[in-house]
This record gives sequence, C-alpha cells and structure tokens, in this order.
Amino acid sequence: MLKNIKIKKLDELKWPMRCPYCGQSMEEGDIVGFDLKIRKTFKVLLVAGLGQKRINVKLCGACGGKISKFKTMETAGSIIIFAAIILALVFKVDDAYKIYIGGTAFWLGIILMGIGEIAAKKLVGVECRLLGENKWEFKFRNDNYYKEFEKLNSKNIYRM
Repeated sequence: MLKNIKIKKLDELKWPMRCPYCGQSMEEGDIVGFDLKIRKTFKVLLVAGLGQKRINVKLCGACGGKISKFKTMETAGSIIIFAAIILALVFKVDDAYKIYIGGTAFWLGIILMGIGEIAAKKLVGVECRLLGENKWEFKFRNDNYYKEFEKLNSKNIYRM
C-alpha cells in the first residue's frame, strides 16, 4: 500500500540513507542516483508551467542495476519505434508482409517502453506529483522508508 506525504519545499528535502525499494542501508560505494520524474496534471501545468524538474533519489547498487536494465529496455523500445516509423515513411513500403512486420515492430517497441517504464517506477519505490505552486506529494512503497522520511522532513510536511 502506498503511503502519501505532502511537502512544502523540495530544496530542503532530506533523504534517509537506505534504499527506498528494498530498505537496506546504503554505504558510500553502493549508492546509485536515479532521476525521479515529477508528474504534473493539466491544471498544475497552467499554474506551474512546463519546467521539467527532477529529483535525485539514491538507491542501493542492486536496485540501481535492475533499474538500469529496465531503462535500457525502454531505450531499445524507443529505437525500435523510431526505426519502424522511419522505414514506413522513407522507404514507402507497399508489400503487405513488410507493412505487417513494421506494425509488429512498432507495437513491440511500445510494449518494451511500457514494461521498462512501469518496472523502473516500481523499483524506485518513490513517486512524486506536483499538486500546486509550492506543494508536492510523495508516495512511498516501503513503510520503514516512509517513516524515516517523515521524521527527517517533519517541518516541511503539510498537515491536514
């Protein structure tokens, strides 16, 4: 179950020294950084603008390695989609068999991108969403990480 916290300022965030997915404590040589995308709704885009801000989340080496594999899968999917579109537009394919192969490659690329993105998002264990101009919501999958994050950032949390 996801645990939610609403934060006032991103600049003053403090992250626990443990992996947000598996929960094991991290050592200096075992830390891998991952850029967490901040999701925005259309209503928030009107207020906050299109500026793309990312948050660097630290993971243990094992979870970081798994995420890099899924990011590679996502990149491979985008390359397959790009190649299928280029082949269809540039080479003007008329043969039904070649059109079928191009369409199959296109959908294979979309499936690879979807699997890579969803799996990487689940492995990070943290999601972030912009709610307003100075209001962010974090969702955590790991209860222990959630409790530590709440203790470290208690002065920045919105209370309701």
